[in-house]
Amino acid sequence: MKPSQELPINKEIAPDLQAYWGDSKNNSTIDQSFAYIKSLAFEKGINVNKTQTGFLVTQWCLAKHITSEHELLYILKKMGVKL
Repeated sequence: MKPSQELPINKEIAPDLQAYWGDSKNNSTIDQSFAYIKSLAFEKGINVNKTQTGFLVTQWCLAKHITSEHELLYILKKMGVKL
């Protein structure tokens, strides 16, 4: 049997995906964490839908169309969603 120093290492470390969930410090795209953001907003009674030109945020009988990802996160934080 070979000593452990001579055995080849074939292990790969998986990336930490939780680092991308709604963290504004990371430069990840909204597609990676959209389902998570949508579920957090739904807990507050806010529906978030993706459209061809941006996002549609609705609550009760009010609706707002948002075109940028940063504005979506800003609006949700203002509405009380903890991201």
